Amino acid sequence: MEYAAATLTVLLGLLGLVSPGTAMRLVGIEPNRPHGLLDVRATYGGLFIALGAFPLLAAEPVAFQMLGVAWLAAGLARIVFTPIDRVWTRENLAGIAVEIGLGLAALLPSV
Repeated sequence: MEYAAATLTVLLGLLGLVSPGTAMRLVGIEPNRPHGLLDVRATYGGLFIALGAFPLLAAEPVAFQMLGVAWLAAGLARIVFTPIDRVWTRENLAGIAVEIGLGLAALLPSV
């Protein structure tokens, strides 16, 4: 499962890098400044690729654990701030499910 989580992270990163507009539509965000596409390429692209590729290349449990912790932290942040920010959108709720799911998939094999 941890390899699937890492691979999906890389694939999401490739989507963000190559097609930032598609990635933004997927998560329901819009750039409000000229560098918005570049930020998506950097974060949803480059960062996600590195976050997923490192565990695949290192093949060490701690690398997959870091991937899992990162995804769970993102999911937890959404859970905590969804009611505060009042963002009850389908994209946000799907984001919670994906982030928690990928986090658990990356972590559970090492527990």
